[in-house]
Amino acid sequence: MDSILVQNGRAHQIWRGVAKDSIPPMTPELMDCVVEAEAGLVDDGDIWSGSAFSKPSPVLGPHVDGETFLARVTDDEYASVIAAAQSNMQLARWLDQLRILGYVNVTSDAAMAAKAALVAAGLLTSGRADMIFAQA
Repeated sequence: MDSILVQNGRAHQIWRGVAKDSIPPMTPELMDCVVEAEAGLVDDGDIWSGSAFSKPSPVLGPHVDGETFLARVTDDEYASVIAAAQSNMQLARWLDQLRILGYVNVTSDAAMAAKAALVAAGLLTSGRADMIFAQA
């Protein structure tokens, strides 16, 4: 049996081969976040549904997490993109993808099309688009 500390819906710390009642002392609030699972089946970052763990979906291709990606965009740029998405279905879908997935595969066809659309619409310069859609 393994004991797993769940934080933000994911396995955060795992005590391999240790029952919940044998892990180091913690606050009652943290102890409430510890669950037991069959030994060796859970890895750091696995997703907790409230009753079982599952593996996270693999992220394919070069990606940038949503928080980092959006931090690259100024408030004025973001406001312009949101306004443009009201009448541009391709852009609206791409924004929804970012919201749902929580990351951008910056070399995907969808990201390249969004980047080109943002530049073509005059919402970003080519240089700004390159900075925002950079892999690192």
